[in-house]
Amino acid sequence: MSNDIVVLVLFVVVIGLVLFFKGRDKNIRTVLNGPSRQDKEKQRSVFAKMTVPEIKKYIQSKGKSGRLPTKKIELIDIALHLWSKG
Repeated sequence: MSNDIVVLVLFVVVIGLVLFFKGRDKNIRTVLNGPSRQDKEKQRSVFAKMTVPEIKKYIQSKGKSGRLPTKKIELIDIALHLWSKG
């Protein structure tokens, strides 16, 4: 009888761990690696279509304050960095 209880408890623990790690699998890649290169390039093209004032407004909305560069490429790099942080 006691062997049955031990086996049942181990079975429930293993099932619980499998479900726990299965649910975390989707979030782990994003947290550890960040967005994929394809996502970054797609977002870079979105930023490239924006005007300089729009990019500056986006950067400021993400909490960056102070002086910003005037070149669009540098602004895009900052915006992309802030975007990838989340």
